[in-house]
Amino acid sequence: MFRYHIFIFGLLLACISGVADTLPKSILLPSASVAVRDDALATAVNPAGLGVNPGFSGCYFHTISDKFGGDDAYFLSYGSIGFGAEYVSHSISKFRKYTVSDGIKIADGVYFGTAYSWFNSGDKNYDKLTSWDIGLLSRLSNTISIGIVARNLNRPSFKGVRTDRTYDASLALRPNTNRITLALNTTLYEEKKIKEATNSVSISFEPLDGVIFKGNYSNDRRFEISIGIGFPKLEFGSYRRYDQDRRSDGGGIYLNLSSDWNRSIFQMRHYVLEMKNPDPEIILKAKDDNKVDGILIKIEQNEYGMATSQEIRDAIFDFRSKGKKAICYMGIAGNKEYYIASACDKIYLNKAGSLNLYGIRSEFSSYKGFLDKLGVQADLYRIGKYKSATEMLTNEAMSDAYKESLNSVLDDLHDQMIKGIADGRKVSYDRVQEWIDRGPYTANEAKEADIVDDLIYADQIDDVSKQVIGRKVTKITDKEYEERKYRYYDWKEKPKIAVIYADGLMLPGKSVFSDSAIIPSIMGSDTITSAIKKARTDDSIKAIVLRIDSGGGSVFASDLIWREIMLTKGKKPFIVSMADSSASGGYYIACPADVIIAEPGTITGSIGIITGKISLRGLYDKLGIKKEIIKKGENSDIYTDYSPFNDQQKMIVERQLNEMYDSFVNKVAQGRNLKEDYVDSIGQGRVWTGKQAKELGLVDRLGGLNQAILIAVEKANLKDKSPDIVRLPKREFLWQRLSIENPSLLNIKPLFYLPGVEDILSNNKFYFLMPYILNYE
Repeated sequence: MFRYHIFIFGLLLACISGVADTLPKSILLPSASVAVRDDALATAVNPAGLGVNPGFSGCYFHTISDKFGGDDAYFLSYGSIGFGAEYVSHSISKFRKYTVSDGIKIADGVYFGTAYSWFNSGDKNYDKLTSWDIGLLSRLSNTISIGIVARNLNRPSFKGVRTDRTYDASLALRPNTNRITLALNTTLYEEKKIKEATNSVSISFEPLDGVIFKGNYSNDRRFEISIGIGFPKLEFGSYRRYDQDRRSDGGGIYLNLSSDWNRSIFQMRHYVLEMKNPDPEIILKAKDDNKVDGILIKIEQNEYGMATSQEIRDAIFDFRSKGKKAICYMGIAGNKEYYIASACDKIYLNKAGSLNLYGIRSEFSSYKGFLDKLGVQADLYRIGKYKSATEMLTNEAMSDAYKESLNSVLDDLHDQMIKGIADGRKVSYDRVQEWIDRGPYTANEAKEADIVDDLIYADQIDDVSKQVIGRKVTKITDKEYEERKYRYYDWKEKPKIAVIYADGLMLPGKSVFSDSAIIPSIMGSDTITSAIKKARTDDSIKAIVLRIDSGGGSVFASDLIWREIMLTKGKKPFIVSMADSSASGGYYIACPADVIIAEPGTITGSIGIITGKISLRGLYDKLGIKKEIIKKGENSDIYTDYSPFNDQQKMIVERQLNEMYDSFVNKVAQGRNLKEDYVDSIGQGRVWTGKQAKELGLVDRLGGLNQAILIAVEKANLKDKSPDIVRLPKREFLWQRLSIENPSLLNIKPLFYLPGVEDILSNNKFYFLMPYILNYE
């Protein structure tokens, strides 16, 4: 790393052939190191700095001395683009200088930038004047930064005199803290010797948050001092230069603006975070934010499963562990809404609301009789006596194995819910069971039973929040808070943890992201394998978390993803975080992970396989449709919809099912370091809760996504480095594709009529699918 810095510095020296710069002097700006500045002023100092921070920043300067007084300068940057406007009025010829600039990242910690300037004045000598600058910035550690800028590369002519190139270089050092910065600076001139260079040393010191002192001393005995006072979104201050005799030689005032939130001793507001759909990540972020005193959850009916509800509860308890308050307000709520609310300090229900707290249930619907009336036969096969995904089409009632598995899961989930509510509300297990047995409730009934703390209307929330928190606070929405970005002060880029979201039915091809209840999401194997490969080959990503929320899907798609995980395993820590479900194909892609994390209420397991086809012969006969099949192979009609499987075809299907099931069991045994006989005994298509799966050895730890990320940080040795989270793949929802460029999607059709989906489903005959989906009301 150090040798790389030396190489960059040497590159500068090699390019110098080494008469003073004759460009007109612009506004007197404060001294700044070309190795340090990375805000909007980088446009004038080192355009490479614009590649560091992609947010918005702005700078304003106004000179106030007799010699240089009355000049103004404005600098703006957004993303990697910068613009500067300098208005010079102190000279005989007043002029304006404009600059556009751009900075890009060319490698980890290395940035390159260019700047183009032009002048405007009543003097035509200025109007023809332009200049090009280029800059390089290298930050490969938090202690060393090197900046290089070559100015006036085009050597423009001014008043008949060709201007000269100048070269600025700086080596900046930080002694294990980002509050102190020392910089050694030099400016070299063409056709001058190196010993004639202007050299200086500068220092920046921030003893208190947002209180910044700066100084600069040059080899001609001139020096400069400045002081700045920073607020969360702005900083203002002044700077003053002195000559060799310590007489004032100019100065000014400045104002900096930023889209990022900066550290400051002036944190004037305290907030309560208002959330309608509580996000555990946002809650945990607020936990460590000393400006957030509480959270207000206006919980609405939603599609959360048990595991997601538990993840939210865990985050609320973590938030409260810091001495902060959590308040929940409900209008009309059910089991899961109350389960989440019970983690809060106080629960308020709308006076006209209701509470449908009556426990969980499961309903089995059989379509066999309906299919019989239509003349449709479901000729389906499975491996695993608990693999009951086919029963709704083949059985008129639940099998004993189905009942056994489902009852076991429901008993555990019911027990988890009661214990969670009892723990949150500080009441007994039996008291919660009594609440459930007497439900549902009107608002008054819920208050009388002490299930909620009080009844209020929405307009009274602010008053009760003040009472609970103990002082008046300002509300901020979760969306506003999530978009708030805090400034990163260190030089070296943060290492990254990739979180890859694998949601929906697993099929070959690309993913379909849907926020609609009508069209389900599809986890495309191409999309997920590409995301895993990208994370594996990106050197800045140090560990991978695969977040699975899927009940399985195509065997082929599952195995493609499994293979990509195997290619990644051993190269980087690979952690699986299970959401509401990670069963069958979802568990297939989870089992190779270094560590598997699940919530107690996660639905997982279901190690088994199904296949088959639907015979429509009876329906065709009722409709008067006849088919004639001409075969050129003994089993070329194996998947026709005009007949069920014959005996030979059944043997083929069963043989293939057994082979694929054995492969599933073998992969689980290898991934979990278990014996195959044992995996088979807990497999057989049986579904388990996350709590049960941990006891069986299918899961390593209980927890949510945050716990998985912490384990990834630990495995990658990043404990003290606060890594950034990179979310993959990029989510493009179906509605975002509806455009003139995608005319085939302009007419919204059912999922199975979307381009390519029908072919994918017809070509994939074998599925790792969990037998049922649990909707937590």
